[in-house]
Amino acid sequence: KLSSSEGYQPARLKNDAVQFAANTSGGGLATMTLATGTQSGLPEVTSAPQFLSGGTKAGSTSAEWSDAIDACEAITTNFMVPLASQDASLDIPLGLTDSSSTYSIDAINAAVKSNVLLMSELLSRQNRVAICSYLGTYAQQKAASGSLSSFRVGLCFQEIMALGSNGIQTFQPWMAAVVAAGMQAAAGYKGIVKKYANISGILPKPDFNPQRPGDRVNALEAGLLILESVTTGGYRWVSDQLTYSADNNFVYNSLQAVYVADLMALTLIQDFDNTIVGQSVADISAQAALAFLESEMFNFLRLRFIAPSDDAPRGFKNASVKLVGGALQIYVEVKLAGLIYFVPIQFNISQVSQTANQ
Repeated sequence: KLSSSEGYQPARLKNDAVQFAANTSGGGLATMTLATGTQSGLPEVTSAPQFLSGGTKAGSTSAEWSDAIDACEAITTNFMVPLASQDASLDIPLGLTDSSSTYSIDAINAAVKSNVLLMSELLSRQNRVAICSYLGTYAQQKAASGSLSSFRVGLCFQEIMALGSNGIQTFQPWMAAVVAAGMQAAAGYKGIVKKYANISGILPKPDFNPQRPGDRVNALEAGLLILESVTTGGYRWVSDQLTYSADNNFVYNSLQAVYVADLMALTLIQDFDNTIVGQSVADISAQAALAFLESEMFNFLRLRFIAPSDDAPRGFKNASVKLVGGALQIYVEVKLAGLIYFVPIQFNISQVSQTANQ
């Protein structure tokens, strides 16, 4: 038995076939032949596999992009990343798409924004965030971010170098968007701020330099996701700013905060829907529902979605449940475990004073 609950025991291979062959091979009444065409084990490698190879180019019209985005309404997902960064008319000369393509990057990004807003409504219950991209001049990229201006949309704008089918190669900003979405999905309650991206380089822009403080501030104010190089090596995200940058709500300005808030909201909706909805008021009282809500909050605290606060040691406060007829009204204030973005330091310098006595 090689694959069982006793797999850790010494192997016990049955030798029935060997004994049968030995006993019959000396007689003339029966002969044994090996059936042809039978194989066992893994097949031999017929050709060396290549990363993302074997595809062919085809045209992509604006209508096909729109249909594909609409089809995503039937998919449960947390992030949407359109794999385009500029108009088809600019991709065609580069050989990146077929000459019949007609897509527009502004239309693609606008359609994805509409999708995430629609699917994040209460009736849809499919909260999601879009990480879009735009390749162009820095002024055009800031304008693109301003036209999107949503707390459910991030925008990458830097070309990067990463692993592709031909080794390390240059990618448009959509690859940076893929990296950002993947990192946030894997991070859970954590974020991408000051986290290193698995890339090999950032292409310089003539009108933007992430190493200049003024350029970084300008890009953050424009709602752009920025990658920077580090003197000790590697490349990391400066912040997780979303395109909706003109708001004093800390949730709306952070990819991590929106993601975690969505996870909590959807979890509460799903758990109450599965546990409470459909129950008789004779079996589920307001007090029982409140206890269930508190158990959900405990799980959020355990998962580090929320954190203790001076005014809420358990990470939430003011929880209340009101049962009126067939409606169970719930309210709770949670202390979302956001990221640390700033560390102001007061550094006081004073003169040396010494006294010596004998």
